[in-house]
Formats: sequence, C-alpha cells, structure tokens
Amino acid sequence: LAPGKTVSASPAGPADPLAPSFSKQIFPILKTKCNADECHGVKGAAQFLTYDAIRLKAKKIAKRIVDYNGPMPPLQSGIRLTVEEKLAIKQWVEAGAPKN
Repeated sequence: LAPGKTVSASPAGPADPLAPSFSKQIFPILKTKCNADECHGVKGAAQFLTYDAIRLKAKKIAKRIVDYNGPMPPLQSGIRLTVEEKLAIKQWVEAGAPKN
C-alpha cells in the first residue's frame, strides 16, 4: 500500500472487471493460508469461511497483510502468502471487495 493511500471496502456492487476474483482467487487464498487455528484460534479461524465474514474484515485483512514486516502467516508451518497473493488481496479490497 502506497504511503498515504487507504484501503477501503465498499458495499458489494458491480464488480470491477480488473479486480481479482473473490471466488477464484481470494477465497482459496484465505481459506488455505489464513484459516489457521494457530493464528486466529479455533473461533477466529472461522472468520475466513464465508464472503460476508471476509468482507466485514476486508480492510483489516489487507492492512495487516501489507503492513506486517514478517512472513504471513507468522506460523511455523512454512505456509506463506506469496507477493502475488498479497497483491491480489490488496487489489480486491481496493476494488471494493466485490463478490465476483
């Protein structure tokens, strides 16, 4: 995220045709790499199971991913978000977190 730029998630409306696809890109990333009990606790991991739950936290998710200086997720498992995955999540949120 560029300095001074904010991340926003507006109500789902017409999808930006250039935005990463929630169903094809974003959901699989969050489901497999951000749904760890070790990070979020058993109840916390459930926050990444539905579009509505993810959308409610979209700004926080993107900010955490972009601002965190260490590997993400910060687990011993070795599972990591790639630069491309981080960028896709950021772009999706900046496009208004569409349900596309």
